[in-house]
Amino acid sequence: MGLVGFESAPRYRELLYKLISEDLEFPPAGFILESDRPEWSFLKDEIRWSVQPTLVAAVAAQFSFMHLRSPLTSTRVVVITDYWAKDSGVGVRDVRGAIGNTPRGVTGAAFAAAVDLRWNTPTTATLVAREPVIVETGATAAFGTDTEVYEGKTRLVNVWERLPFPVTILAPGTAFNLSNNTLNEAMSFWMAGYARAARPEELVP
Repeated sequence: MGLVGFESAPRYRELLYKLISEDLEFPPAGFILESDRPEWSFLKDEIRWSVQPTLVAAVAAQFSFMHLRSPLTSTRVVVITDYWAKDSGVGVRDVRGAIGNTPRGVTGAAFAAAVDLRWNTPTTATLVAREPVIVETGATAAFGTDTEVYEGKTRLVNVWERLPFPVTILAPGTAFNLSNNTLNEAMSFWMAGYARAARPEELVP
């Protein structure tokens, strides 16, 4: 059975069916979608994810970075909502946010872990469910064709600080780069957000 008014939005239909009733024909009066409770994202098949906080070592004449990349073959929309950085004891530092489509080719142990633990099988030894984005960390002398879109600052010494950057949405084959704007310095980074399967028309410009 279709949900009147939501024939082209299956994730909303699934949310209402699972939350209220499979016999529902009309959305309830006063029910505002996308202002719903965080735990309902699971019912829409959205994965809430977070990358592990990662210290990126200093390299002479290079900028440390964390690069979050959606694979070219992905069929998902990846939304970055939170950006954090921590300096390594120097205080005020510029932190750069840039968009691009260049693989950095440097990967570490970090991955985008599902922080809604219902995506895991609780009986396994480790909770390993994850969003299939690629997390690349390292240092580079230049960021090529990446386009800087955000800039913020760390202001405290060796304290995690949330950067006031707007939401970034990754299409397949694109990436977001968070980097220290000072050469030869270690910095720690992490990012968080959510992701879901895309409708075909969402992936075509």
